[in-house]
This record gives sequence, C-alpha cells and structure tokens, in this order.
Amino acid sequence: MPARLHSEGPTLSHTLLHLHSAEDDSSVSCPCRQTATSSCSCLPIPESGHELACFVDGTKHLKENTPSNRVIERLYWTFQAQLDRSLCKRLAHGDQCQYETKGNVKEFLKKILTTYQEIEKFNA
Repeated sequence: MPARLHSEGPTLSHTLLHLHSAEDDSSVSCPCRQTATSSCSCLPIPESGHELACFVDGTKHLKENTPSNRVIERLYWTFQAQLDRSLCKRLAHGDQCQYETKGNVKEFLKKILTTYQEIEKFNA
C-alpha cells in the first residue's frame, strides 16, 4: 500500500511533518494524564496490527477537539477509508483499536509517521 493521502496529493510523511510545526503548542507535547482535569489529549498508541483502527480513533478525537483543522480532517478521512476498504491489511487485523498505552498528540503523530515510514521502506 502506498503511503499517500491521495493519488495526486501530498505524502502522509509531508502532511505529518506539517503538523509537527505545532510542537511548541503545550497541548501537543504535554504529558498524557488520563484524568478529567487534564487538558492534554491522551491518544491510543496501537498494538501491532491494530494501527488503522487506533489512527481512526485518535484522529477522530483530534478532529472533534481541534475544530476546523483541515489536516486532521484529511488524516481522519484517509484512515477511515483505508480501514473501511481494507486497503492495508497489515495495519488492520480488525476494526477495533487495541493498545497498551496512550500518549500525547506528539507521540501519537510520531507513531503514525514511523508506521508509514516502515511501509515505505518495505515497499521500496
């Protein structure tokens, strides 16, 4: 599976690097604490084979909590389409997100980036 968002669009890596420009924002790199009083997003860091479902869940959370962010919106719909159409079976052994840990936005985006970089290496 090519790691492109659209056949003529930017690569996923390029899109994620664009998102990393927000790393100075404390809400992106804050420590993940799963408490009601924490404003930091705690997103699933998926187990192997469950990446797509967790990427859908995590980007959906980001989409709902960062209104009008077109990049997050694009990522969410891209991952949802890949999951719905079973386009990358390597990353989707089911449609349920399974994870052992959660991380902040920066850690979640890094997991997406490294996952797709591994696919690009494998397909090269």
